[in-house]
Amino acid sequence: MKCMLAILITLTFALQSEARIIPSWPYQKLHEQADVVAIVGVQSVARSEEKMPGHRYPDRFEARIAQLTVGVVLKGEANLKTIDLLHFAYTEMVEPNGANFISFSDSKKHQYLVFLKKDKMGRLVPVTGHYDAAISVKKIARDHYSPIAHRK
Repeated sequence: MKCMLAILITLTFALQSEARIIPSWPYQKLHEQADVVAIVGVQSVARSEEKMPGHRYPDRFEARIAQLTVGVVLKGEANLKTIDLLHFAYTEMVEPNGANFISFSDSKKHQYLVFLKKDKMGRLVPVTGHYDAAISVKKIARDHYSPIAHRK
């Protein structure tokens, strides 16, 4: 009886412990793999007709373009002023163990530290890819001491 109970408990937890493995991305690794590291502010976010590359169910995701104003470039093109960043969101309910998408919903309260690389088309995309893009974008509290001004 004890053996049967142990097997039943083990099977119950094994079925519930399904998880997607996400690799570790320390700042050093993000910085090394990035073509551009910058502190940015969000000017606007608009929908796009793009499809998520490399995913077997691209209709589950909505493409968005965030227009970012560059405050300071920490790595990459020093004269970079704006970035149009393609990112994605779920069209419906979030899936368990699913994507880590970027959310700019609180951009009035935050600026962002972004780690971006150039894709095959020369566009800047998150270092960690579109599916785990939030790992490449770190929130920084927006305050009146360090505003992002438009650069000339």
